[in-house]
Formats: sequence, structure tokens, C-alpha cells
Amino acid sequence: MAAQDILERVAFSKEIRTNQWVCECPAHKDGSPSLRVTQTDTGKVLLKCWAGCGALDILTALGLDWGALFPDKFEQRSIRRRDDRVEDYIVEFAEYAKKTGKRLSAADKMAYARALAKGGKPNGFVDEVKRQASEY
Repeated sequence: MAAQDILERVAFSKEIRTNQWVCECPAHKDGSPSLRVTQTDTGKVLLKCWAGCGALDILTALGLDWGALFPDKFEQRSIRRRDDRVEDYIVEFAEYAKKTGKRLSAADKMAYARALAKGGKPNGFVDEVKRQASEY
């Protein structure tokens, strides 16, 4: 998935440089464009919300998974599976990040805590994505 596919899912976007856009962040009520979307030369997509939203919050709000940021390795697919809840994905990603020593942003930690409070539980999605990626 290219940056353009992400931009089609947000309310407003404006190109500020070649392969770089500002847009309204879908993860919070945004009065002015605070999300920067950049597509690198290798095709990877970078997200930066200046209000502090984490990438996981942004992807969840757009209904996408981490594969949306790495179009050369993953095919486009919706983050939700039929029986899973968004909270399950948030818990799954956060626990995987903790297990692998990755740091969570403050916004991702808050989303993780809210997901746990709503009964979110790991759903095995990360292992499924890793398995699919190894098939490429």
C-alpha cells in the first residue's frame, strides 16, 4: 500500500514536499493538520502525529495493519478479522512490542491500557502476519 492509499482514507491532505503530506490525524479530533505522511524512496510509509498519537492509534483509526507502512513486503488487507475487536489488536501489538524490547509511545501505552480495560486480549495476529511475510 502506498502513501496515496493512506491519504485517501483521511479527511484532508495537502502535499508539502515531494512524497510528503500533512493531513488531519484520524486518531484524534484534529482542528488543524497534525499528521505528516512520508513515502520513502524504498516505498515505506512514515507516520508522525505532532499531537502525539502513536502509529498504532493511527493505523487502527484507518482500519489498517502494520503492513500498510511496508508495501513491498505485505499485501493490503483490513486490520479487522470477523470475530476480533480493535482492542484485541491493540493488546496484541503492544504485548509483541514489549516482548521484543520495542518502546511504546505514550499514546500507544494509553491505547494499550484502554484496550485492556475494555477486555482486549492477544489474538495471534502478529504471528499470522509474520508467517505470511515469511512466505514472500
